[in-house]
Amino acid sequence: MTYFLIFIGGGLGAGSRFFLSNLFGNFSIFGFGISTLIVNIIGCFFIGFFMTENLDFTKSLQLFFVIGFLGSFTTFSTFTKEAILFYEQIGVFESLIYIFMTFIFCLISTYISYRLF
Repeated sequence: MTYFLIFIGGGLGAGSRFFLSNLFGNFSIFGFGISTLIVNIIGCFFIGFFMTENLDFTKSLQLFFVIGFLGSFTTFSTFTKEAILFYEQIGVFESLIYIFMTFIFCLISTYISYRLF
């Protein structure tokens, strides 16, 4: 049952990431797309939500959402690929801004939801 929950959550997370990436695909800052940034901020917010001890989540719910859904929803590998492409295509300054924004906004998002709930 554990693997089934992770499998189903992972499929739904990957599908959701693909949907949101297409939805926000035309948004850009400094000439580069921010769909991966948006997806990672949302994913980090929900990771913080599931980290809270105030809410009593079952082990099954955590497996489904945290390992399955959010594990495939957040996109660190895509983030690193985009950071390198931005460096090569746009420049080091813009790439560093993207890296900084991802790091800071994702940490803030996780912290806010962790403290909120």
